Amino acid sequence: MAIVYGLRRVANISGTRWLLALALVSAAFAARGDSLMETVTIRDDQSVRVPSLSTAVQLLEDPKGTLDIEKVSRAPTDSGFVAATPETANVGFSASAWWVRLTLRNAGNQQRLVYLRQDYPLIDSLTLFEPVGDGWKVHATGDRLPFGTRDVMHRDFLFPLTVPPDTVRTVYLRYASQGPVDINLSLLGPNELAAALSREQLAYGMYFGCVAMLLVWSGLVFVAVRDPYGFRPLVLGSTKTAASPSRSSCGPIVTGPLRSGNIAR
Repeated sequence: MAIVYGLRRVANISGTRWLLALALVSAAFAARGDSLMETVTIRDDQSVRVPSLSTAVQLLEDPKGTLDIEKVSRAPTDSGFVAATPETANVGFSASAWWVRLTLRNAGNQQRLVYLRQDYPLIDSLTLFEPVGDGWKVHATGDRLPFGTRDVMHRDFLFPLTVPPDTVRTVYLRYASQGPVDINLSLLGPNELAAALSREQLAYGMYFGCVAMLLVWSGLVFVAVRDPYGFRPLVLGSTKTAASPSRSSCGPIVTGPLRSGNIAR
């Protein structure tokens, strides 16, 4: 009888150890899942300027392109997101659709307006899903859609997001493109965005100003000497000026001003 009781005690101890081991493994996986949910914190006493969100977002590949926001935001699909890195965020050519998850936390006691910027503008289809009540506010735009679909009339994709005080908010983006997919996101406050756009417009102004000076100089040389070889810089400069906006998607900067009212609000 003593032997039987001893075996039962050993069995009970072994079973307890297995339960403890299982609990520890489960806790480890839960902690790993929480660690994937990186949060970008917004504070009242700090300006908002995050140049790159490559390490703060999570990625989910949709090879068939059939997933929707309801599926990717709920279990079990939402567990498929993996933490991004600067290397994995630069997807390159891909036939898949790519989902991005970003979590923002407003640690202050005031509502904050921030702008999510996609710096690579040659994305055929880009959709942002912003939580509103029990549903989603959809911002659908892209390089293949009319320019008026953008929230802010700019060559890059700018999404204004309002984060209530003391709130954690998760937004989702869906990328799909026949060209390269470069998930290059940044987060800026209104003042920081206006300053960045002003610097960029100054740089573009200097560039196109130099090209204009080259065109004028080449035209004057051609008129003065009537040398067909002197016409080559004029043709080269004209081609370069016409091609640059289309390659870099800078056409709106040349053809029309940015609507500053969309930024100052």
